[in-house]
Amino acid sequence: MAGAALGEPLRGGRAEAAEPAGHQIARAHGDNAAAVLHGLRRTALPISLAAGVLVVSLTGLLGAHRQDLRQIGFVVMTAVVLDATVVRMVLAPALMRLMGRANWWLPAWCGRLLPHRTGDARVPAQSGAADAAAPSADQPRV
Repeated sequence: MAGAALGEPLRGGRAEAAEPAGHQIARAHGDNAAAVLHGLRRTALPISLAAGVLVVSLTGLLGAHRQDLRQIGFVVMTAVVLDATVVRMVLAPALMRLMGRANWWLPAWCGRLLPHRTGDARVPAQSGAADAAAPSADQPRV
C-alpha cells in the first residue's frame, strides 16, 4: 500500500514510463497507418461508451423546469456528441494519418525530462529498500 500512496503503479511495484502501443508500432515497423488504425481500434469503444454515459446523464437536465438548466444540458450534450464523433473518431485519426512520422516526434527538451528506455527492457523491481520501508501486516501504521 505504500507504493499506491506514493503514486507508484500497482503492477508489480514498478514505476515505468508506458509507451503507447501506436508509437511502438510506428517505431518498429515504420507504418504510421497501422499505428493510427491500432489506436482508433483501441480507443473507439471507451470513447463511445463515455460519450453515451454523458449523453444519457445530461438528458436528465432536459426535463428540468428551469430554462437555463435545459439549455446547459442541451449544449453540453451536443458538444459531447460532436467531440466523440467528429473530433475523436474522424478528425484526429485523419490528421494523424496525414502528418505521418510527425505524430511521433518528441522535442529534445522533452526527451531529456522523460526517463530513458532502450528497446523493450523493463526496469527490474527493487526489492531491498522498498520492502523494508513498507509496513508489514503485523506492524501498526503510523
